[in-house]
Amino acid sequence: MQCIATLSGLASGGSRPLERNNMTDRMTPEEFRAERSRLKMTIKEMAEHIGLSTRAVSYYESGQRPVPHTIKKFLVYMAKLDKKYEALEREVQRND
Repeated sequence: MQCIATLSGLASGGSRPLERNNMTDRMTPEEFRAERSRLKMTIKEMAEHIGLSTRAVSYYESGQRPVPHTIKKFLVYMAKLDKKYEALEREVQRND
């Protein structure tokens, strides 16, 4: 199961991982695009996963509109959930 949540760092070209300490920084179009690419999602899939229109995703990736803090917070929150899920999955595999 792959979800948005694996933001341990941005795809090769990203400048920094999305962490709590830089939550006041705006997510750049490059970071947003890199995350979608890393997840191997189309614009339509990304839009569906985070509840946006495809046009909004395109605007954020092109820099025509800034990525809202709520979208960045959502992606960071999902990353934390994914890390917990991955840790649980490893634990289950060790016990099998």
